[in-house]
Amino acid sequence: MPLHFFRDSLIDRLFHRLLSYSSVGIASYVLDISIIVLLTRSFDVPYAPAVATGFLIGTSLNYLLCYFWVYRGTERNFLVGLIIFFALAGTGVVAITYTVTYLVETYAIPLLIARTLIACVVGLINFTFNTFLNFKFRFRFFFYFNIFTIKIFFSFWFYLFKSKVCCYNQTNSKWIKY
Repeated sequence: MPLHFFRDSLIDRLFHRLLSYSSVGIASYVLDISIIVLLTRSFDVPYAPAVATGFLIGTSLNYLLCYFWVYRGTERNFLVGLIIFFALAGTGVVAITYTVTYLVETYAIPLLIARTLIACVVGLINFTFNTFLNFKFRFRFFFYFNIFTIKIFFSFWFYLFKSKVCCYNQTNSKWIKY
C-alpha cells in the first residue's frame, strides 16, 4: 500500500472523529447551557456554581457518548478512561468557571455569550486531549496545532488578566497597577 494512501486514511479517520466529537460536543453544550439557564433563572443559583454544575453534567454525557460512539473500539478500559477524563474535567471546571466569571464581571459580557466563547476553545482542547492522550489516536500534526490553540487561549486569558491589573494612564504616559 502506498504511503500517501495510509496518510489519507489517517486524516480521514481524524476528520471523521472530529465531526463525531463536534456532534457530541454540541449535544453536551446544549445540556450545559440548559442547566445554566434552569439554575440561574428558575432557582436563582449564582452563575458560578451554575456554570460548574452545567459543565460537569454536560461533560458526563460527553464522556459516555465519546466512549461508546466517537472512540468505539478503543483499547482504553472504560474506568481508566473515565478517571483520566474527569481529571481533565476537574481542571476544566475550575478554568471555565473562573474564566466565565472573569469575563462576566470584568467586561460585562452576558453569561451565555461568555460561556459559548469559552466552550469553543475548550472543545478544541478537549478533542485534542481525548484523541491523542485518553483514547490514543496517533497523528502528531493535529496535536501540535492544538497545542498552538492552547497557547493562544492562555495568552488571551493572561491578556485579560493583565488589563484588569494595570491600566495605561495617557495623561502621565505611565502604567498604573491596581
